[in-house]
Amino acid sequence: MFANRINDELFVLYEPSYGPYDMEIIFVHDLYTEGSEDAWKTTWTNDDGTCWPREFLGKKFPRARILSVSYDACVITNSTQGRMNSLFTIAENLMVNFFLPRSKVGLTSNCPVLFVGHGLGCFVIKNLMLKASEQFAENEEKRRKFLENVGGFVFYSPFNSGVKWDLYANESGQSNTLTDCLRPHSAELSRLNEAFASLRRRMQERRNSRNLWTVLTICESHETASSSRGRSQRSGTFVTEATARFDCEQFRFGVGDHFGVCKHQSTGDVGYQCVENWLDSILKSQRKPRPYSMPKFDGTDDENVLKAFYPQFDGTDNENVLKAISPQFDGTDHENLLKAFLPREPFMDPSPDKLPSYNSGELVLKFLSDIHTGQDYEAALLKFTSDMDSLKEQAYEAAYEAAVLKFCPLLKFSSHIDSLEEQAYEAAVKSAIPLTDFNVDTPRFG
Repeated sequence: MFANRINDELFVLYEPSYGPYDMEIIFVHDLYTEGSEDAWKTTWTNDDGTCWPREFLGKKFPRARILSVSYDACVITNSTQGRMNSLFTIAENLMVNFFLPRSKVGLTSNCPVLFVGHGLGCFVIKNLMLKASEQFAENEEKRRKFLENVGGFVFYSPFNSGVKWDLYANESGQSNTLTDCLRPHSAELSRLNEAFASLRRRMQERRNSRNLWTVLTICESHETASSSRGRSQRSGTFVTEATARFDCEQFRFGVGDHFGVCKHQSTGDVGYQCVENWLDSILKSQRKPRPYSMPKFDGTDDENVLKAFYPQFDGTDNENVLKAISPQFDGTDHENLLKAFLPREPFMDPSPDKLPSYNSGELVLKFLSDIHTGQDYEAALLKFTSDMDSLKEQAYEAAYEAAVLKFCPLLKFSSHIDSLEEQAYEAAVKSAIPLTDFNVDTPRFG
């Protein structure tokens, strides 16, 4: 399956295999010719059939949700295609779709949204931003949250001031009025570009960051050939630098004609690398640090990490740290420590003749990593992080992922861990300790 369908206008190209996503990247295609309704897919598929947003960006940003928009952008109007004849209407419909319960685009707190457009898709995105910024309209709270989550934009070959020759002029049939914006110095595009530029400045001031609401423009560098059946073929530069280089923080030429410039062939493509770096820089500017998030693990100095969390830690006595966090901990009984922190229900022993117990490492692993066999503890850790070289790093990274979900890890119980099973159980326990919602008094971590 190429993509998971949310509805007939929104497709999921990539999403995390488990757990929540922490960013969204939305792709919006260009005009297309009659019979090419799958532009949402073909626009972003390169010569070897690779959907590069999924295969390239999905690996770079594994916690992202990557979506592709489908809308009626046929250059010819007939009984079934080319029925959407204004950018305003397209943006209006798209916003309604984004706010549907099954879509929920741009509505997750602390989840940046980045937009990638090609040709006309760039102006659909601009219109969408203006639509979201309207005052006294419905869904005001959703629109506010949506705008606050917007991080930035990548535009491929936007024809900001129109084009000198119409690539679609020889298409047979009645032209869609959407193609009017291709004309040089279109009044509609001029007003739209001016309004979007003003909105970008206001949002940068509101967000107090010049790194957000920024635009990277990538322009075609090859000539494009018209391909109308039964007509003489013409080649030329469709979108020139003069029309593309407007209202952007960074501009560069990409490889390919108008239709190929947005089809990156490999991660070695410098154009793709610019896109990846651009998105990454926006994310770093927008993401708010999560409370009590884990410091970066250097693989060597656990003591400094522990000291950062717990001033009581003196570099030698882990027991004092545990006692400070959990008064119930007596230095020997790990079960009492678990009772203090872990949610009770998932680990309760249901046997009628037994008191509530937390002594099943297998249940902990099942709860945390959805491992159903309960036997392969190393595999359970690898499910969290498959790129870790050592078990120690795996355990740390397992704890880190839990911290992202507002859990607080304990990095060590003791230094006398002898077996793989004990290490895995320890890592699972560390990952399960929540910052809030437990019934004991615990100090805040400084």
